[in-house]
Amino acid sequence: MNAVRLISFLALLGMLVFGLQARAQVACPSGWITYSATSCGRAPSAQQSPQTSGYGSPAPLESRWGAIATDDVKGVLGTAVGERSEQGAQSTALADCRAKGGSPCKLQLSYSNGCGVMLVGSRGFSTAAAGTKEKAIQKGMAICSSDGDTGCHVYYMDCSSPGRSR
Repeated sequence: MNAVRLISFLALLGMLVFGLQARAQVACPSGWITYSATSCGRAPSAQQSPQTSGYGSPAPLESRWGAIATDDVKGVLGTAVGERSEQGAQSTALADCRAKGGSPCKLQLSYSNGCGVMLVGSRGFSTAAAGTKEKAIQKGMAICSSDGDTGCHVYYMDCSSPGRSR
């Protein structure tokens, strides 16, 4: 009887072990590989480069524009950020200035793929643009100081970074 029990136990153990192995393997279609017990994925091809592996090449970056407009008499500031064209940024900044009660509004600065800053001092304001916030501030401070102004500080700053085309 012990031999029968031992054989039954071994047979049951064998079915469990082989049954688990059979369930752990997934039948993937041709050209695909098994990633886990329940998923398949396309096999990487030696001819494919990482940039174009099934998704195509990334869309090129497009310039983005920003602008600053003011009504100097009333002290109204109008801005635009992330516009697709210089004209669009200028129009948006002027419209923003008018919407805030400015009249007449005057364009002070337009910039692309960088940062625009307005600094205010004891005698007036200065605007500048550069590729980074830090460089725009440095440039604006230099302009403000060279105008003989004191107490120059950042009043407004924003950046328009290039974006993907749609």
